[in-house]
Amino acid sequence: MTSLQQIASVAKKAALAAREIQLKGLRDGTQISLKGGKTHDLVTVADVESEKAIARTVAEAFPDHNLLGEEGGDQGRSSEWLWVVDPIDGTTNYSRHIPYFSTSIAVYHQGRPVFGLVANPLADETFFAIEGEGAYLNDTPVQCSASTEFTQSLFITGFYYDRGKNIELTLDALRTFYGKGIMGIRRFGSAALDLCYLAAGRAEAFFEIGLNAWDFAAGAFIATQAGARVTDAAGRPLRLKKSYVVGAVPALHPQVLADLEPWKRAEELSSW
Repeated sequence: MTSLQQIASVAKKAALAAREIQLKGLRDGTQISLKGGKTHDLVTVADVESEKAIARTVAEAFPDHNLLGEEGGDQGRSSEWLWVVDPIDGTTNYSRHIPYFSTSIAVYHQGRPVFGLVANPLADETFFAIEGEGAYLNDTPVQCSASTEFTQSLFITGFYYDRGKNIELTLDALRTFYGKGIMGIRRFGSAALDLCYLAAGRAEAFFEIGLNAWDFAAGAFIATQAGARVTDAAGRPLRLKKSYVVGAVPALHPQVLADLEPWKRAEELSSW
C-alpha cells in the first residue's frame, strides 16, 4: 500500500533529479522556444528534460500511478493516484537567469490533494506539505501570517499571458488593493513559489488569473496546510482546471474575495 511518506520521499528524489538538469542548463545553456506559437509563453529543453526525469522517478517507484505534466500532458493511466507536475514554474525567469523559479509536484489521491512540494533549486528551499501534518520549509514547520489588517499586509500577484481583459482586471485589482493601504505588491514570476511565500508568512495574499492546475496544485495545497485559504474567485475549492486563484490569510480572505468581485463575474463568463 502506498504511504504518504513514500510519496514524499519519491517527490524529493524527483525534484533533485530535475534540479541537476536545471542547473546544467543554467551553466551550459538550454534551447528556448515558444509554446504553441504564443509570443510570451516560453519552453526550454530543460523544462522538457526535467519533466522526463520526474516522470521516470515516479514510474520507477509507482508504475501504476498516473501523471499530468505541463510539458507531457496526461499519461492516461487509470489510477487512484495522480501526480501533477510543473518541471519549471517560472520558465521566463529561468531563461533569463533570474533566480526565482521552481519545480512543483502535487499528488492527488482519489481526486483529493494529499501532498505538495515546491523546490527553488537556487535558493536551496524546498517547501512541502503532507495531508494532516502541516507545511514545512526544508525541515522547519511554517505557518501563514496572523495579519488582520491590509495596512500590515504584502500581496503577490502575477499576470496572465494575454494583453486583453484579464490584464485589465489585474491592473484594476492593484489599484483597489493599494487603495486599501496595503504595504505593497510583488510580482515574482512563479505562482507555485508565490503560494509557498503565503504559506511561510512572507506575504498575506496572492491573486492571479489564468493559472493551470500544474501552476497552483502543489503551492495551493502547501498554503492551505499552513493555515491560509486558497480558492477560486467565487470562493470555491480549486479544481484541476485553468482557474482564477485567490489565496490569503484567514482574516483577509473574505475581504480580498469581495474586492475581486469583478473577477468572479469574469471567471463565470470565461471559456479560456
